[in-house]
Amino acid sequence: MVESRHRVHTARVDADGRVVEAHGDAGLVTFMRSAAKPIQALLLVRAYDDLAEEDVAIACASHGARAEQLAAVRELLARAGATEDDLECGAVDGSRLNHNCSGKHAGFLCVCAAQGWPFDDYRLRQHPLQVQVLVALDDAANLGGGQVPIAVDGCGVVTVGLSLEQMAVAFGRLVRAELEGADCVTAAMKAHPDLRAEIVIGTRIPQDAVMERLEELRAKQLYHEVGSLGVSPARMSVSKQPIADLMSAHSVDRVRKGSQLYVHISKSS
Repeated sequence: MVESRHRVHTARVDADGRVVEAHGDAGLVTFMRSAAKPIQALLLVRAYDDLAEEDVAIACASHGARAEQLAAVRELLARAGATEDDLECGAVDGSRLNHNCSGKHAGFLCVCAAQGWPFDDYRLRQHPLQVQVLVALDDAANLGGGQVPIAVDGCGVVTVGLSLEQMAVAFGRLVRAELEGADCVTAAMKAHPDLRAEIVIGTRIPQDAVMERLEELRAKQLYHEVGSLGVSPARMSVSKQPIADLMSAHSVDRVRKGSQLYVHISKSS
């Protein structure tokens, strides 16, 4: 009996941004959504030079509202001089802190505080914060100021539509520290998977297990089964099994030196 089927699209690019391996449609355009969090967090690390790794990790997180995760969100709010009421991500179980994007939103408030921007409507496209977020994404993906689809993510902030190839380029530049502040972001993601991870039936989600096993790997999953992997230019080869685990047992055999992978999985039950 078949319970569900997955259509998988992947793109792997080299350090020059060339597609060197693809499955399905590497040019597929989809919304980056939560996989953009490590890029969005670049604004936070550029605004402060005294952040703890925990601060950065929770800003990159799609968290599960565990006590240590909520404590990290509160630390960012305190730095911003903000309160839970300033979060514009909506409430889960009666609290905005519980929303799995509250760390990102608290980081956004910190950036606003550092830049002297108002907290009100920081999630909206016309706010100076979101203008700079779009600039950071444009830079990371080497878009050259080109027009991209814009929409509103589930947590209320701006999200952009990019091709899988463009997303792979962005994560590649992140893990190779070609973007200002990227080394701080990737170090925090690696050091604190416990803060970044959402717990699913008592275990970490697959990309966090992969990151724990593989030193040079940075991974971020996107809502609705879209995820990204970046491998820094260290000599390494990733075996098929952990990649298959992350991609629901589909497709790419290995990630090679200096390569990046972006995968979009469309699920139909």
